[in-house]
Amino acid sequence: PASAQPKTTKKHDPHARRPCHDHNLYLHQSIMHVTNINWRGSCLCSLTLILAASLGGEAARLDPGSFPLDWPPQPVKMDDLVVPKGYLLEKHFATTSDGYILSLYRIPFGRAGRGGPPRAPLILQHGIFDTSATWVLNDPDQSLAFLAAEAGWDVWLPNSRGNDFSLEHTTLDISQREYWNFTFGTMAEEDLPAIMEYVLEKTRHPKLAYVGHSQGATQLVAASSRHPELAEKVSLAVLLAPVLSMQRVDSLLWNFLAKLNVDRLLALSGLAFRIGQSNLLSRTVIQLACPSGGGLEPILCSSILTLACGFNENQLNMTRFKDYVKYLPGGTSIYNAQHWLQLLRGARRLGRPVFQSYSWGDDCPRRPPFFWWEPGTCNAWAYRDGVVPSYDLSKVNIPLVVYAGEGDKLGVAQDTADALAAMPSQTVLNFTTVHDYEHLDFTWSVVAKYDLYPEILEWLKKGSSSAPNALMHVVAAD
Repeated sequence: PASAQPKTTKKHDPHARRPCHDHNLYLHQSIMHVTNINWRGSCLCSLTLILAASLGGEAARLDPGSFPLDWPPQPVKMDDLVVPKGYLLEKHFATTSDGYILSLYRIPFGRAGRGGPPRAPLILQHGIFDTSATWVLNDPDQSLAFLAAEAGWDVWLPNSRGNDFSLEHTTLDISQREYWNFTFGTMAEEDLPAIMEYVLEKTRHPKLAYVGHSQGATQLVAASSRHPELAEKVSLAVLLAPVLSMQRVDSLLWNFLAKLNVDRLLALSGLAFRIGQSNLLSRTVIQLACPSGGGLEPILCSSILTLACGFNENQLNMTRFKDYVKYLPGGTSIYNAQHWLQLLRGARRLGRPVFQSYSWGDDCPRRPPFFWWEPGTCNAWAYRDGVVPSYDLSKVNIPLVVYAGEGDKLGVAQDTADALAAMPSQTVLNFTTVHDYEHLDFTWSVVAKYDLYPEILEWLKKGSSSAPNALMHVVAAD
């Protein structure tokens, strides 16, 4: 559709900002200077840190007493990020049909308190390796969750299964491998419907608005392609840095992992089946790379996220960087990471976008005993005809407003444009490539309050107050 052709915005913070520079080049030069090794060695050195930080406690048989660290870590509390800023915070739980108990945090109104007409619900869904904390890390006038509450929304912040805020299940424990048998596809088909149903029931509102970042945006698209009835519940969805194709991914970390097949080795070996911060090895790496003061903090601390997905230092309050990474990685399964790497390897192999369900190959989480000797039977067990189904983008029917970062190395703007072009023309209301933004800037930027969030709030207002046809008319007039 014509609306899928990106327009580029070059809005700038009215406050002076230093010139943008190539953060990756700075990173590589800095690591080479400190370690006195070549470029490739510096990448592998940083990659080793990331892999160590990623392994779950099941793979790390280390003695906590041998490390002078804060272990076990104090539980991360959303209250500490919200209540001191003058907002009421409620905690809720939604249970999925397969037994996962998901936590949802609610900011029901702004600092002025209750009053006025009933508020429409707004879901802010975090991305991969992240948590609901990502929406409230900055000051109230810089965080989308607080700005939305002040703009009259009933704000809901759900947590995907397997992250540090959603580790409960009706029958399983996180020490069991079965708990971690999920990917973002499971979240799309199980978590999102359960979350939406719970929010609408609690608020007694007919529809909700949705903002998803990274994997949170991808989940909405995947869910809509399989569950067209969701369009009856969502007035408008805003997608921030969606990853709908990995054909042009330029992330050093993801490309290295794909080539080395690290995900396959971990999944098949059974040494690790979870990724998260709540384990000793992760805590060690984070405290060494991001110490409380001094050390190599500017280099190692930022290198972890730069290699993974990227951010623009001009967008962030770097004095707060340790507070950002304190909540990362938020937690997910090895299978989820492997799902993303399957899409990357598939796109590179075929030379075209691949957006499909997880391929189990020969690694069945519950192998049918009468099929154990037959190759390729795991997909036959998981899918009716044994063929891994694609997410049909032509069936996405929720009105979308999409933003991609001009410098995003994970949710590449051209990949996003290609995916949107496969959707019905009436679905994509607007697509903007945002100048000077990388993947994490959409939630962490301290200047988005000037050049991004006001526009998002305006779109949400239009979506909640207009029927679909009226909204289309408004878009055409704009």
